This record gives sequence, C-alpha cells and structure tokens, in this order.
Amino acid sequence: MEKGWWWWWMVLGDFDEIAAIEEQSGASLANPIKCLKFREVLDSCNLLDLGSTGPRFAWIGSRSGSYNRVFKRLDRAVRTSNWRICFSDAVVRVLPGVKSDHHPHYD
Repeated sequence: MEKGWWWWWMVLGDFDEIAAIEEQSGASLANPIKCLKFREVLDSCNLLDLGSTGPRFAWIGSRSGSYNRVFKRLDRAVRTSNWRICFSDAVVRVLPGVKSDHHPHYD
C-alpha cells in the first residue's frame, strides 16, 4: 500500500480463511496451501494480525452433530504497523457467541 491517509489501516471481519493450521480444529483438516496463500495476501498488503482475547475459535461449522463440528478462526483484525503505533492501546475481544455461527468482536 502506498503512503497516504490509507497508510493507517485496520480491517476487522470474516476473512473466510485461516492463516495457520492451528487456527482450525475438529472434524476436517486444515489446508496448509490455503493458509500460505492467505498469509501471502496479508504480507503483500503489509497487514499484520492484531491478535485477540477471548475464545480461540470465533466460528463453528456443522452444528447438526457434535462429531461433525469444525472450529476456525475466520474472523480477525489486521492492521498496518503505523496503525498500531497510533492506536497502541487497542485490543480486540472475541465475545461469547449467541445465535450465530460467528462470535462477535469488539475493539
């Protein structure tokens, strides 16, 4: 990204991908090639994971049976290094899930 007003970016949301195989647990196996590609996209945009507190996995799939459940960290906040300098006290909290397959996030 070029320097300018967009030099201080923070993006929060469902990226629908995991960045590491440790970000998935349950019935299916993580795809390490897809993890690598997602990290490459983040790296090419100079975006770093902000991290979070709260539940490790913010998405639960296949709720129909307990044996088929998949847990993933699809939701995340990513930011530029300059954003972190300006907002050094910012913390992302993953809140308990209520009636959705995604846990809400609070920053």
